[in-house]
Amino acid sequence: MHLNFEDIVLVPQGGILDSRKDANISATLGNWEFAVPVVAANMQSIITAEVCKQFDNNNWFYVYHRIGGTAEVITFTEHANKEFNKVSISVGVKDEWIEAVKYLHSINQKVDYFTVDIAHSHSLSVIPILQCIKKLYPNSYTICGNGCTKEWVEFLESLTDENKVRLVDCVKVGIGVSKSCRTREYTGFGSSTIGSLKECNDAARHSDIMSDGGITINGDTVCIGDIAKAIAFGADWVMSGALFSRCIDSPAVLHGYYGNASRQAKGNDHVEGELVKVQTNGLTIKEMMKLIEDSLRSSVSYGGKEHIYELYGAKYEVIK
Repeated sequence: MHLNFEDIVLVPQGGILDSRKDANISATLGNWEFAVPVVAANMQSIITAEVCKQFDNNNWFYVYHRIGGTAEVITFTEHANKEFNKVSISVGVKDEWIEAVKYLHSINQKVDYFTVDIAHSHSLSVIPILQCIKKLYPNSYTICGNGCTKEWVEFLESLTDENKVRLVDCVKVGIGVSKSCRTREYTGFGSSTIGSLKECNDAARHSDIMSDGGITINGDTVCIGDIAKAIAFGADWVMSGALFSRCIDSPAVLHGYYGNASRQAKGNDHVEGELVKVQTNGLTIKEMMKLIEDSLRSSVSYGGKEHIYELYGAKYEVIK
């Protein structure tokens, strides 16, 4: 099923809510319940410590990016331990990241969520950092990405520690689907949003599914409704940079929208992205959060349900 979000529309069903404001759009990730099953992409052009604080204050999940290197992530973690309700960071797979995790543990810094963040995580290279995280932070929740096939899901779900405890809690699905990503164009490889999401959801036996990227942009409109489509096809969570890239206070408005594989983020080696100039939508990040929450409540109402996750398996039509 090689379909993307823009290729389908969900079909409305008879409603059971007195008001759409009664729809439950809360979402659980690990030990915490959050306001919505949506998280801003852990991209340097989207995320700053200040943006993370906004999300944390409003009970939205966040993931701090790793593009500034280990020292920056350590500094953020120390700050978040003092000022944030929850601590959520990205890490890479090289030895320096293993040493960073060991250091954070040695100075008694809590980390509630780790995101192991590499372009293609169907690789043996993810194992050492995952083992380190599980050993030192056994109660943390670990997200690993990215990938897009059932074989990748099966690989990550096969990884366990010596006590047969799984190393990965959530798989992050999507390769080459971001509007700032050029992996498809430069390498010939990539994924679809709907098709890959369904394949990975069908393969998952233990893992949560996070759909990453590919939200449709029609002219000046970023299609919030694609969140509901992702959940209908098995996503437990949806990650997006596009949703927040045009906000007045987004770094992307000031400096451009670019991915973690772009020249702006990583220099000149293995570039698979480019800088995209964006115009503001006139909304602050806080206002965009409210718009997303309102839109998801309406999605639940149109789907004839009470809770956002009940949209799974919703009827749809192909409009391609």
